[in-house]
Amino acid sequence: WSSDVCSSDLYAIVVLFLGVITALLVTMLIRQVERRQESERRLRDAVDNITEAFAIYDAQDRLVLCTRDFARQYAGTESPDELVGLDHAAILRRSMALGERPEDGVSAEEWSAICAARHANPPAEPWIRRLAGNRFALVSERRLPDGGTVAVSTDVTTIKQREQQLELARHDAELANRSKTRFLAAMSHELQIGRAHV
Repeated sequence: WSSDVCSSDLYAIVVLFLGVITALLVTMLIRQVERRQESERRLRDAVDNITEAFAIYDAQDRLVLCTRDFARQYAGTESPDELVGLDHAAILRRSMALGERPEDGVSAEEWSAICAARHANPPAEPWIRRLAGNRFALVSERRLPDGGTVAVSTDVTTIKQREQQLELARHDAELANRSKTRFLAAMSHELQIGRAHV
């Protein structure tokens, strides 16, 4: 009978020990999950506070993370999470459907091919994209060590508009200068004719 008591006591101790170990492991897992969720929340908050349009694609060219500005400018949505998992080509199609326009003299199909090539092999220098709503973005993409891509897009619409205004002002100044030259030439001619009659 005493061996039954000892074995039942031993069994109870083992069960208690396993219960304590299980509780400790569950607590550790919960803490790890909470820390990971907190890290993900911090990352999302940081990304949401980036002023530029920002996106990360994985090695299979699927969107992993982007800012609200990126989602708005390139896909017409306020929800970045809606785009996660879409490939670059799908996002480019959405941008084109929103009204992104190719460079002058380039067809929509050629523009899609140019954008895809620049995304696949990012150029060293940033380049301009004309987005929907007559907006301009300076785009810079870089390859990540894991084969993914990070893209940053800065709205340069105000700068492009000022460039266009300066170009118009320069053109107007050239026209005014030509008119002045013609006027002075005509006046000089009139003065010479008037002097010849005197």
